[in-house]
Amino acid sequence: MKRVFVTGEDGMLAREIERQLFSDTKNYDVVNSCNIINTKKNFKTNLSWAPEYDINNPNFSDELLRLNVDAVIHTAAICGSDKCAADVDTTFQSNVVGTMNVAKACLARDIKLIYFSTTAIYDVSQTSAVGKIIQENSPQKPMTFYGATKQAGENIVRALLPANQFLVVRPCFVYGSPRDTSSNIAKMIHASFANMPIQLLIDPTFSKDYLYTEDFGTAFKVLMDANAIGDVNISSGKPVTYSEIVRLLRTLLGGKLDVSYLPKTDYLQNHIVDNTKMLSYGWRPTISLQEGMRRQIESIHKSGGL
Repeated sequence: MKRVFVTGEDGMLAREIERQLFSDTKNYDVVNSCNIINTKKNFKTNLSWAPEYDINNPNFSDELLRLNVDAVIHTAAICGSDKCAADVDTTFQSNVVGTMNVAKACLARDIKLIYFSTTAIYDVSQTSAVGKIIQENSPQKPMTFYGATKQAGENIVRALLPANQFLVVRPCFVYGSPRDTSSNIAKMIHASFANMPIQLLIDPTFSKDYLYTEDFGTAFKVLMDANAIGDVNISSGKPVTYSEIVRLLRTLLGGKLDVSYLPKTDYLQNHIVDNTKMLSYGWRPTISLQEGMRRQIESIHKSGGL
């Protein structure tokens, strides 16, 4: 049985990972600051936090030793270009310094590290801008502070840990669940519920590759079961233009969606991510974009639009 510790356990991706691993009690024992202190796991409400397991705690390495874990799933980060630009200091502390702390702890305790990066690290002038599909080894050149901090995290992990002791996972535009507050799909749904217009920093003629959170969760579980190392991009492999995304969402919302665009700010352009490596593990996405958006509308509605 693999005993794993999850950082950032209250985030959307972490919740889905925990849900997938908690369902496999024969192979996984998931620990984090919530169930360590005997707080009942609840996927619908905020969870308590034990400060000693904060990634910025200088004693984090000692706490990991006490927990006796086999792997750390490091999802904790400030995510989203707008959020990171608004608070540079906190973002750097979390995404760079915090990752350094986690990587050092894993090195000292001989623990495998699964680091969550982003496809925003790639150089769009060498990939999407010229119609190329982004692959794991495509040139990197982040266009945002968020992307730069995640690239720095990758470099830290690679510099500190031996190649057989880490996995870098790069999810591409994951959306879904009431906890999704960063994706443009979630922002549009919230705007619709609030009867407010929304302006997107998107060129509607460019394609993006959205993956529903449950499909992401099953992909990650496959990687964990395979004890994968190296780096893997996770995407649906089905890019769609943003005008089509908005059309589908507007239909699901009964036409109640007021969207405008700032196309010159779409730094990601045609963000099409190859998922061949992920497919080689036997995984396939099963939830269409339309079905995923329908589910997210329903879940946000049930949550009261939080």
